[in-house]
Amino acid sequence: MKKVLLHLICGGILCQNLLGQPVTRQSLLQHAIGIREFVVPNGPGRFKLKDDEASTGEYLARLFAATGLPPESKKKNLLDALDGNPYLADELDGPVVGISNNLQDLGSLTRGQTYAAPAPTVSGFSPTAVADGLAKFLVARTKEELSIVFFRDFQDEMRRNTALKTLFPSTAAVLDLIGERIYQYNLYLESMRESFDKDMKVLPLNLKAYLTNTQFIRSEKYQILAEDALDLSQLFLDGMSPDSIIAHLAMQSAVQQPTRRAGVLDPTDQQQLTDLAAGLRTLHLLSESLRSDDDTQIWLPAKKVSNALRDEAVLNIYLGLLWYHGHRIQFSDGASMRDKLGGIARNTGPMRDCLRDFAQHAEDTRTGLRNSCRRGPDDDMRYEQQFRFFDPFFKLLQTGMRFKTQVAGYTGASTRTDTIFLKSLQHLNDLNLDIRRKHYAAAVNDLLFVFDQLAPAFEHRDKVFKYGHFIAAVAAADNSDQIAAAIDAVALPPGSSRVKKQNHFSVAINAYTGVAAGSEHLQGFGGKPFVALSAPLGFSASWGLGLESGKKIGSITLYAPLIDVGALVAFRFDDPLSNNLPELEWGNLLSPGLYLAYGFFNELPFTFGIGAQRGPNLRKVSTGTGDINVSGWRVGAFFAVDIPLFNLYVKPRQRRN
Repeated sequence: MKKVLLHLICGGILCQNLLGQPVTRQSLLQHAIGIREFVVPNGPGRFKLKDDEASTGEYLARLFAATGLPPESKKKNLLDALDGNPYLADELDGPVVGISNNLQDLGSLTRGQTYAAPAPTVSGFSPTAVADGLAKFLVARTKEELSIVFFRDFQDEMRRNTALKTLFPSTAAVLDLIGERIYQYNLYLESMRESFDKDMKVLPLNLKAYLTNTQFIRSEKYQILAEDALDLSQLFLDGMSPDSIIAHLAMQSAVQQPTRRAGVLDPTDQQQLTDLAAGLRTLHLLSESLRSDDDTQIWLPAKKVSNALRDEAVLNIYLGLLWYHGHRIQFSDGASMRDKLGGIARNTGPMRDCLRDFAQHAEDTRTGLRNSCRRGPDDDMRYEQQFRFFDPFFKLLQTGMRFKTQVAGYTGASTRTDTIFLKSLQHLNDLNLDIRRKHYAAAVNDLLFVFDQLAPAFEHRDKVFKYGHFIAAVAAADNSDQIAAAIDAVALPPGSSRVKKQNHFSVAINAYTGVAAGSEHLQGFGGKPFVALSAPLGFSASWGLGLESGKKIGSITLYAPLIDVGALVAFRFDDPLSNNLPELEWGNLLSPGLYLAYGFFNELPFTFGIGAQRGPNLRKVSTGTGDINVSGWRVGAFFAVDIPLFNLYVKPRQRRN
C-alpha cells in the first residue's frame, strides 16, 4: 500500500513538474543583458537608471520577469525580494516618478516586452500540486478511454460491415492486422493514415465495385443507372470529347439496350428508363443538328444559332428537320419524337429558348475544353481545367433533357429517373474532383449523395458518414495535432476498465470522471439539489457479471472515494495550460463516501453509481481563484468514465474444462 501511495504522490508531483512548472524562456544572463539597456554607469561597479520614465518602467518589468515574481505583485514585493542585495536594491530605493506601485498599472510601458513574467509556481508536495496533477491526468485519461472505445467499434465495424470493407478495403486490412493490439492505436496511426490515404485516392473505383455488385444493388433499374453514370464519369476522366460522350449515351449505354430495360420488373421504372433513353437520343439529335462545318469546332457559335432562330421561318424549318429525323426516337407511351413535335407545332417559343440555351452551353463546353487542352498532360492544372469544362457540359446535358420534356410534355414523377441519372453524374464528377484536390471530407459527402441517388435502400449511410469522415480527416492531416483533433472529434486509449468485467474479482485505486446529481446538504444551509462535474479518487472492489455463462453483462463495484478534484478537472477541460491556480489545503479536497456502481457491458468504460459522499469544499476554480465553501453531504448518482489507476488485486475467473 505504501508503494502505491508513493507512486500516486510522485505521479502528482511529476505531472505538476512537467505540466505545472513555468518555463522561463530567458536565462539569467539574457535577463541581465536586457536590463543593461536601461541603466548607465554611476561610479566604479555601480549604475543608475536612465533618466526617463520609459526606461524605468522597462527596468522594473524586466526585474519582475528575472526574479519570477507574479505580474500582480507590487513594487514593495520587489523591494522585499531584493532586500540586502548589494548590487540591485539601492537602485530601487525611493519613489519612482510616474510609475504606479502596481506593475499592472505600467500600461503601455510593459506592453510588448519580450521578457514576460512567469506564472506563479506551486511547491512540490502541496495539495494544489497533487490535485492539479491528478486533474490533468484524469482529463487526458478520460479522452483516452473514450478514444479506445471508438477504435474498437471502428475495428469491429470494418470486420463485419461489407459496405465499409468494399469502400475502404486498405483500412479494413490494416485494422484486421492490428487485431487485439488496437488499444495501442497510437503506435499504428501512421500505418492507418497511409491506408486511409490510399482508400481515399481510389474511392471512385471502390464505389464502382460496390454499385456494380448485384449483391448490394439488387434493383435492375439502379444497376442500369449506376453503370451508365459510372461509365460516363470514366469517359470524362479519360478525356473523351463531349460530342463522343453524347454519342455513347445515345447508342451504346446500358439504358439504350431493350433487353436490359425488359429485365426491370416494375412497370413504372421500365417506362421511366425508356423515356430516359429517348431523352439521351434527343440530346444526340440536337448535338448533331447544331454541329459546325469548321473542323476546329464541334458546334456552331451560340450567337450564330441565336440570330438564326430569331427568324420564324428558320425556326420552323429547323424543327421540321428534327421532326423528320425524330421517328426513330420512341417514348414509353408508343409515340415517337416525330409524333410529339407534330403535336406542339403551334407553340415554338419555349423550344426556341431551350435551343438557344443549348447552343450557349455547347459553346461554353467547347471553350472549357479548349482551355483544358492547352495544358500539358503532366500539368496539375489540367485536371482543374478539365473539371471546369464539366460544368457547362453538365448544363448541356440538362438542357437536352429539358427539350425532351418540353416536346413530350412529361412532368413530375415521369422525369424522376432523369433527375436521378443527372444528379448521380454530377456528384460522381464532384467526387473525382475532390479526390484530385485532396478535399477528402467533401469527397465523402459526394459519396453519400451518390448513394442517395443510386442506392436509396442503402442501410449503412450513418456508418459510412461517421467512419468515412474520420478516415478523410486523418488522411488529409498534415501533422500529429490534426490527427489528434480528428480523433477527439469522433471519440471524445488503455481500456483498463475491462479488467473488472473480465475477471471474477478485483480491487483497485480508481478514479471516475463524469457528472453527479442529487441532493446536497450543506452545514448550516439545509438541503438543495445539485448537478456538478465529479472526479473522485478512491478504492474500488469489483465483481465481473455473466462470466460463467460467457455473456458480457458488465460489473458491480463497491466504490469508496477519498478525495474529489471535480472542480479542477472542469477547469482543466476548459483551460489545460494555465498555471495560475489558488492555493489549496487537503481539507478542500477530502470527500469520503460509499457508492454502488454498475460498469456497462461490451467493454464500454461507462459507469452508473448511486450512493453518498461528503462533498468537497472546493466547488469551482477560475484563473487565480477558487470558490471554497463549507462542506456537506451529497446523496445521489453519477454517470462517469471508469478510470482504474492501479490494480491492487485481481482474481481471474475459473475456466471450466
